[in-house]
Amino acid sequence: MSFVREDFETSPYVDKVFEIRKKAESDNNPDSINATIGSLKDENSKLYVFSSVYRIYDSLPDEVKAAYSSAIKGNPDFLQTVINWVDNGLLNLEKDAIATPGGTGAIDLAINCCLKPGDNILIPEIGWGSYSLMAKENHLNAYTYPLFDGDKFAIEELKKLCKELISKNNKLFFIINDPCQNPTGYSLTHQEWQELIDFFNELSKEGEIIILDDIAYIDFAKEDSRSYFKLFNQLNEKILFLVAFSASKTLSAYGMRLGALLSYNKNKENIDDFTNACVRFARCTWSNSNNGFMHCFNKLFTEHQEEYLKERAEAVSLIAERAEIFLKEAKEVDLPIYPYKDGYFVTVKIEKDKINAYQEALIRNSIYAVPVNKGIRIALCSLNKEKTKGLAKKLKEVLDEIA
Repeated sequence: MSFVREDFETSPYVDKVFEIRKKAESDNNPDSINATIGSLKDENSKLYVFSSVYRIYDSLPDEVKAAYSSAIKGNPDFLQTVINWVDNGLLNLEKDAIATPGGTGAIDLAINCCLKPGDNILIPEIGWGSYSLMAKENHLNAYTYPLFDGDKFAIEELKKLCKELISKNNKLFFIINDPCQNPTGYSLTHQEWQELIDFFNELSKEGEIIILDDIAYIDFAKEDSRSYFKLFNQLNEKILFLVAFSASKTLSAYGMRLGALLSYNKNKENIDDFTNACVRFARCTWSNSNNGFMHCFNKLFTEHQEEYLKERAEAVSLIAERAEIFLKEAKEVDLPIYPYKDGYFVTVKIEKDKINAYQEALIRNSIYAVPVNKGIRIALCSLNKEKTKGLAKKLKEVLDEIA
């Protein structure tokens, strides 16, 4: 007998990231390398904390931290500030936002308000594992698109899949994690985005299209990461553009669980309908987002933005230095990796049937990393420069052992 809905999975859920992380933390070898968790750490291997964030948060009255937010949708000043921060005034479409528990909450909210069981969803073949988990738990048909054709974005194969899916039920829900993609660190060029936008505008003659851009790592790109947003002003009325934003990651405050789902369309009525649906769903799931951190976010970006920007620049520079070390050494030893531009992660290319053997061999060498589809993810964000040095060579040596 089971009291659980028969269409729910009841087997224990094992998160491979946290599972491998536990193994890494129990390894007593002082030379062990823990490249598992996607949290930014400093050069002393401590969680990277922005003092500007917590100086403001700690100054808030306790009753503000303890209180409900002023609306299920989120505090109005926070929502306006998050829109300003995310799109930087580059998008002239009708727009709105709703507060969510992290970027994960934003993605799940979008899925639930746009798709019903049996619908199709298109997700990256090499991507965050929770996309496929969300699809499964929401009883969706998940299709995957390849990220790369050689060292270039596989745009032609993506177009082909989009055409096939929209022909099935006159609807396309497309997820992309860009820029600073997890797990590869790839970011689309403006030219690639322009080609996609032109394609989607033409494809929308066949049905409605929802583009969900997961921008979890956007604030850790070493160059301008938002200018591509202006291209979305070209989208027509049959395309809903959604942005899943993670305030938790932007402020290196992962446990605070705050994010936002932003929506854009040429038609205000479409935006209002979508927002109303989101508010209803939020009310009967998490109900209320983190009030204290919404106040903190708003105060930070309206009164103390320069302090944060200075701290963030130091963090971005640190990640870039680690990436430079790794990429240079990877090239020297001919370690196969996917194209990397920015962000927390880089991924070693591995044939699917060799991933388990490679990971087991790495663990025997006290190297802990996360297996993903077609590769092993290395979290540069959590490795100091000393641990990064020589890592590519070690990865290549272990790879050669199992070849």
